[in-house]
Order: sequence, then structure tokens, then C-alpha cells
Amino acid sequence: MKAARLVFMTVIAVAPAAAEPELLTATPADPNQFVETYDDTPAVSGTALVGLSLGSLAGDLDVSDVRVAAPSPGATALCVRVTTLDGRFSASNLYTVSPGAADAIRLSMVTRRFDRELARYRPESLAVRAYVAGEDCAPRNVLHVPQLQPVGGTAQLVVQVNSSTRRTVAHLAAPDGAVLHADCDTPPASALIAFDRICYLARPAGAAAGTYRLTVELDDGFGVETIAVDVFLPVAG
Repeated sequence: MKAARLVFMTVIAVAPAAAEPELLTATPADPNQFVETYDDTPAVSGTALVGLSLGSLAGDLDVSDVRVAAPSPGATALCVRVTTLDGRFSASNLYTVSPGAADAIRLSMVTRRFDRELARYRPESLAVRAYVAGEDCAPRNVLHVPQLQPVGGTAQLVVQVNSSTRRTVAHLAAPDGAVLHADCDTPPASALIAFDRICYLARPAGAAAGTYRLTVELDDGFGVETIAVDVFLPVAG
């Protein structure tokens, strides 16, 4: 009787690749009237809240892949203001958002004419302030969405502020009532024109998605200016 032949099979389990986040696309409402400037001698910016982002400001700046968080409920239009730290580049435009549900929204265009100039900048030199479009793109009483950085996850909210040398503190109130507090530091750069303070607010891992209340206080020793906006933040991860 012949010995039974045993056949051994090695099964290699291949873990599925991490899924790319679901993306919508935001396109300029009027690409032929895209509003942007590049000025070698810019004036000091007058906007106190300049930009919001999630994650770490690292790597190379890729203006063809600038993303912001997709708010819930969704938005059909966003107003987007983009500024460089030195104030040389600025753009302010209304974007139309493709329909659907997604994790993020990619801006199809950040600049039409200044790709070469922006290629010289680091990601931490770019500030993006994006919010659900209201009347005349005014930033009052509207929901803001932060820029999503390519690394660093979604726990840490970075706030770029033009303080005009005033002492700056920031507070972030979660939907459940928990409040985070942060002092703000000076960016490590010489040309602090568009913004001169950066605030870091680190949410605990797993913090819920929802509408948070961001408050920034600017104190010049004589009085305090308070800026408060609603910000949609995804789950902290």
C-alpha cells in the first residue's frame, strides 16, 4: 500500500492597502474671473483669523492637492481665502462643490498664474481659510472647515493668526462641552506679514466629529478682541 502523500499549503494573508479617503472636488465658480495677486511688497494683512489646518505642517507644498475637510451636513459651495506667510500671494474665491458624501474636498485650483512662485514655499507658509458659502462670502456666522495636511492625522488643530503683536490665546469647545486651551507661538520665519502667531490645539484620540467652537483672544494690554467661529472637525485620529 502506497504511503499517503501529504501536501502542505502555505497561505499568505495579504492585508488590504489603506483606502484612500473619499474625495469631492471644489472648482472655482468662475474660473475666468479667478481672484489672486502676487505682490513683492505687500501691505500687512488686516484679517485676524488667517487659516485653519489639521495635522502636521511638513513635507513639500503641492498646490495641485490642497484639501479641506468635508463638512457635515454637506455644502454645495465654499468660500476659500489662501494667503502665504509673507503676504505676497493671496487669493479669495467662491468654489462649487461636487455633490455627494466624502471625507475631504480637494480644491481643483489654488492659483492660475503663480504656480512657479508658490513652488518655493513650505506648507507651513500657506494659510487656508475655508468656510461654507454665505451671503457675499462674508465669514460671519458660517461654518469653517480646516485644511487637511498630508501627515499628522486629524487630532491637532493649527490656527494661524494675525495678532499685530498682541498676546494671543485660543480655546476650542467640543460638542460635548469639553474645552481645550492653548497659548500661541511665533512662527519660525522672518517675514511675518500675513500671520504672526500659530496656536496648537490637540484633541484626544477618538474625539468625535462635529461642530466645535473656536475662540481666539487678542490682548494688547488695554482691551481684548475676541474672534469666535464654528469649525467642523472630523474624528480625531
